[in-house]
Amino acid sequence: EEEGEDEERSSGGAADGVTDPTDMLFVDIVESMELTEEETAALRLCVAREDMHLRAALEVFRLERDPDDLKDTLRRIARRTVEAAEQQVLAAEAASSTVQ
Repeated sequence: EEEGEDEERSSGGAADGVTDPTDMLFVDIVESMELTEEETAALRLCVAREDMHLRAALEVFRLERDPDDLKDTLRRIARRTVEAAEQQVLAAEAASSTVQ
C-alpha cells in the first residue's frame, strides 16, 4: 500500500501536482492577485527554494484562513525576492566591470 501512496503523490494533479486543499486555495489566491510576471516568478522561486518566509506565511494561513493577510504577505515576499535578485545582478555587473 505504501508504494501506491507514493505513486499518488508523484503522479501529479491540478496545478503542477498540488493536491492539498490548502495548497489549491493558495494557488487560487495567488492567481487572483494579478501579480507581475516578475512577482509570479519570484514566488515560484520561493516555492522551489522552500523559502522559510513563504512556508511561515502558508502555516499562518492554514491556521487563520485570512486570504487578505496571505495576499499582503505574499506580495511582500515577492517584492523582497525581486529586489534581492536585482541587487545580485547589480553586484555581478559591478564585479565584472572591475575585472575588465
